[in-house]
Amino acid sequence: MTTFRTVSTALLCSGILCLPALAQVGVESALNKSKVSLHQAISASEKSTGGTVMEIKLDEEKDAPVYEVTVLKGDAVTHYKLDGTSTASMPMENKSIVAKVVDHEGKDERIAAATAQSSLKDAVAKVEKQTGGQAIEASIEVDDKKAQYVVEVLVGSKEVKHAVDATTGNIIAK
Repeated sequence: MTTFRTVSTALLCSGILCLPALAQVGVESALNKSKVSLHQAISASEKSTGGTVMEIKLDEEKDAPVYEVTVLKGDAVTHYKLDGTSTASMPMENKSIVAKVVDHEGKDERIAAATAQSSLKDAVAKVEKQTGGQAIEASIEVDDKKAQYVVEVLVGSKEVKHAVDATTGNIIAK
């Protein structure tokens, strides 16, 4: 019976039910190993590229923290990886034409990133200050023609999302 229960648990954990928990463990591990905050990663990316960060996410690759960064410069969207132990950035692997066509950085998001009156970096700082958490992901999104930054923070061991108005810089009530 114990063997059956162990095998059943292993099978369940190999499926979708355990993926969010495993992803969170990876993010927590990356956050613990990272010497660069999400806020610092945005600054470094914008300084090195001369563009505006549209999206950034902390991840772990080969047991090391890495930020996946999407930068808008002019009309061009470029994807970078930034070492989470330093502020060195490098272009990501080249995307195929098909991947570029189905890429998720829509025209509305590109326009919003280029014209926003507040910055993603300021939105991250505001959410971290309010929650006492550490940002692990942030992006600009457009919903009903209103631009907002969505900032995901880790508060303790819980992932929480907050929205910040890209025009006013105010946190949007849930």
